[in-house]
Amino acid sequence: MKNPTPQELEWLQQLREGQHTAARELYRAYRPEMLSWLRREFGLQEADAADVFQECIIALVSGVQRGKVDALQCTLKTFLFAIAKNLGRKHFRHIQRNANTLDLSEADTLIAEGLEVPFAGEREQYLMQHLEALGDPCHSVLYMYYYRQFTHEVIADRLGYKSAEVVKTQKSRCLGQLRQLFGAGKRNN
Repeated sequence: MKNPTPQELEWLQQLREGQHTAARELYRAYRPEMLSWLRREFGLQEADAADVFQECIIALVSGVQRGKVDALQCTLKTFLFAIAKNLGRKHFRHIQRNANTLDLSEADTLIAEGLEVPFAGEREQYLMQHLEALGDPCHSVLYMYYYRQFTHEVIADRLGYKSAEVVKTQKSRCLGQLRQLFGAGKRNN
């Protein structure tokens, strides 16, 4: 395991002394790689990845100034990635909890065509029930695409599909199955 580089040790000392230029330098030094990693790892949009990275820098500065970050046993970059991993997961969970506020486009249209449910919240709840009834892989593909708004490429990577085209085909099949479920649900009501 590597120890902090001389430059990182200097930044840490400057942060302890309240010199905020060190935070700006850290931000500039690690921003491109961190944002790329956050987007790839958590499927975040550029702005969300930037927000998470800013939170990382704030957490680091706060921890250093409160004496919580004394002797690192790794590089500062590794330490920032660990913070980003935790904050990225937190952001991911927040998005999942608030998924019903996202635009559901095609999936929402399916509900509107097949059902007469008066309130958006009820439509989304009904959709989630049907998505769960589909099981995997349809549940995962549709959830990641419509709720999480992942690209076909990210879904292919996360779920182990050969390519984005395979994901598009799978998504199309799953939407067909979802239509059938809605039709059965409408007949049973």
